[in-house]
Amino acid sequence: MGTSAVMRGIAILSLIVRFSSLEQRIGALLRRPCDPLPSHMLPTV
Repeated sequence: MGTSAVMRGIAILSLIVRFSSLEQRIGALLRRPCDPLPSHMLPTV
């Protein structure tokens, strides 16, 4: 397993994590659109 394969796997994993957290954030927004965003829902980038 070369380093490029490892880096690709890490990149894919980080993308999956980012998309799943985005899905949760959007789902929470759609469930209660009137409430302000809690601080833990804000992106930490």
